[in-house]
Parts: sequence; structure tokens; C-alpha cells
Amino acid sequence: MNEKSVTEDIGKTFYEMDKILAEWVSTFKHTTELIKNVAHIPFENLSAITGGHCALVHFLKKDETAPLINWVECKMETITEMKPYISQDKQKEIEIQLGVYESMLKQLKKKTDIQNQTAVPKFYELYNAKDIDGIMALFSPDGEISFFIFPTARGLDEIRAFLEIHFRAFPDAKMTMLKLLSEGTAAIAIWTWTGTNSGPIDMPDGKIIPPTGRTFTVQGVTVYDFKGDRIMKVRLYFQEISFLKQLGLQPFLCSL
Repeated sequence: MNEKSVTEDIGKTFYEMDKILAEWVSTFKHTTELIKNVAHIPFENLSAITGGHCALVHFLKKDETAPLINWVECKMETITEMKPYISQDKQKEIEIQLGVYESMLKQLKKKTDIQNQTAVPKFYELYNAKDIDGIMALFSPDGEISFFIFPTARGLDEIRAFLEIHFRAFPDAKMTMLKLLSEGTAAIAIWTWTGTNSGPIDMPDGKIIPPTGRTFTVQGVTVYDFKGDRIMKVRLYFQEISFLKQLGLQPFLCSL
């Protein structure tokens, strides 16, 4: 059997597997309806569905949007690569199938965009209210925050400890979101941060900087990565040098 024949057989296999899913999914108008219709089926009883399709249902039932987006994109790429080896009379069906996947992808990305556009503004609302419990509820259990020269806070306990230290140093801190850019499972927020250093700053090396009593205003951006509807990663970038100068902490510029 030559290489082309082997490739054609693989292409036919993928085509038959994915045709099942295309026909199945096309009976539903929205992903949410698909979730509703499979929610009552125990995962272990889905053996009649091929492995990849079983994984799809698993992601849907757990509402794991991020891996589902990756899964659909992977399937689209596979079908596109195999498309030249599918018989001509099946090409129209392949196009329909790709259209189904594309529609699913748009719905999933729209869903994540809506989630991001809700969660990110909520984060700043809770931050300004100093509502640590509320902020914690936005995070995935394995979430993390990276900020300035401080070690990355990983997991809910470390994130809570970081926020407590942060608000103790800057009890009147306020973040004003200026713009939000969101796509898929990521979002970027542009903001202005203001406040007064009226509390001690606990440094990573164990030193404690006494409050300066000075105010500051800086601009920056935060990059958010989401896992489902929860925040997975938060990375903040801002005008660090200006921040330290406004607080009269120029000696700490060497720490940057």
C-alpha cells in the first residue's frame, strides 16, 4: 500500500468519525442546548461515542470552554489537512461539517468574551470595595497573580495573603479601568491606579517599609487568562519607576 493510499484511509477514518459529530451537533442551535441535552448522560455511559467526541461531551458538561475551543480548532485543522484526500462527492459534506465547527467556535469565543467582559469589570469593582472574599470567588483554585517585584502568588491562600498585604499598605487604593480588550480565554485591561501609602509595605525579603504617607497615580495594564469562567492568571504591568518616585522610595529602584 503506497503513502497516498494510507493517507486516504486515514482521511476517510477522520471523515467518518467527524461526520457523526457534525450530524449530532447540527441538531442543536446553540452550545448551551447541547450541554442541556447531554447533561443527564453519565460520562462513563458515553462509550458509543468515539474517544474524541466523548471528550467533547466531557468538556461541555464541565463547562471547560478553553480546552473545548482548542479541541474544535484542532479538529478543524485536521479535517482541512485531510480534505484533499476525500472523494469529490463528499466535499460538500466536508464543507458543511467545517461550517458546523466554525459556528461552534464562534459561539464558544463569544461566550468567553461575554464572561471576560463581565468578570474583569467585576474584579475592579471588588478591588475598589476592598472585598477580598469577592475577589477570591473570581479565581480558579489554581489561579495566580504576578505583581511588581513580589513573588508570584499561586493558589487561593497565597492570593489572599497578597491582597491582605496590598490593602494594608494602600488602604485607599483605587483602580479605574479605561479600556478592556477581550478575545477567547484572554483579556487585557488598561487602567489608572491611585492611592496613598498609609500602611507598611511588606517586602519579599522580609523587610518592612514604613508608610510614607505619599499619594501616587500611575497607569498600567493587566493581562488576564481565564479557565472556564474563572480567572486563572493575572499579570500586572505599570509605571514602576514613577510609582516609587512618587512615594519617595527611589532607593528601591535597584530592586527592579
